Amino acid sequence: MQASLTLPPEANLTSGDNPVYIGNMSIGESTSVNWTIVFTGSGEFMLDVNASGYREDNGDPVDKQGTAQVTARRMKLLSPTNKTYSANTVPLTFFVVDPIYWANYSLDGQANKTIVKNTTLPGLLDGTHYLSFYTNHTLGVIESDWVCFTVDTVYPNITDVSQYPLKWDVLPDDIVKVNSSVTDNLRVKQVTLNYTTGNGTWISVEMENLEDNIWNATIQSFPVDTNITYTIVASDYANNTITTEELGYELEYIIVPEIPTLTLLIGLLIATTALAFFRKNKTFTNLYRR
Repeated sequence: MQASLTLPPEANLTSGDNPVYIGNMSIGESTSVNWTIVFTGSGEFMLDVNASGYREDNGDPVDKQGTAQVTARRMKLLSPTNKTYSANTVPLTFFVVDPIYWANYSLDGQANKTIVKNTTLPGLLDGTHYLSFYTNHTLGVIESDWVCFTVDTVYPNITDVSQYPLKWDVLPDDIVKVNSSVTDNLRVKQVTLNYTTGNGTWISVEMENLEDNIWNATIQSFPVDTNITYTIVASDYANNTITTEELGYELEYIIVPEIPTLTLLIGLLIATTALAFFRKNKTFTNLYRR
């Protein structure tokens, strides 16, 4: 498919082909075409987009036309953005299309600070922050922007790891359930259980949040004498990641053989006979002493 873009006089195309080949399309399909455009003025602009191509099923030509309305500004706040940062120092960067007299920002409702170029926001506490940003252009235009972002520098914590059946009692047909408590000062994003039989391959299972801070996953059954090693990995929305290995946990178990029923009966018979003999011998001894 070929796509073309008609720009207004106040806009310049800085990247993206015109036209650009992006493949076939079907009737009713919406296809994304990306261009980077810089506007030399502010206000509302109309862009005409034309696309033509061929249907994938029968090769018939397809044409699409559309008009996009764009709001262009002389300033844009580039950083911070609405996301979670893992450091307590965050860049404050912005883009302008013409010179400015000054730029002001207010963090969390504090007094305005004036800057003339990109800077950083140091010493941010963990939690949610609000930033208001203003620029005064030489053309007399004042524009503003604002953003809400989060700082999270604390790693999650993994505690109370348990499994059922217990590590010394896992039989060949058993599926092992692993539970753990995972907490974070803000919010846990993902908890993963990784396990291996020592063959060099690790199997990853995403753990499920059962309730509150309890996460659960299962490990499949394995043959007798298989040694299983597993770890738990937890991450938050700032991608702070911790593992049970880093916390000093050693999580492993070995598959033990099932004891046949006949063996159990023989063992029980031996134990019963020994107990009866002991009691009889004790009674005889007591009679002799009398």
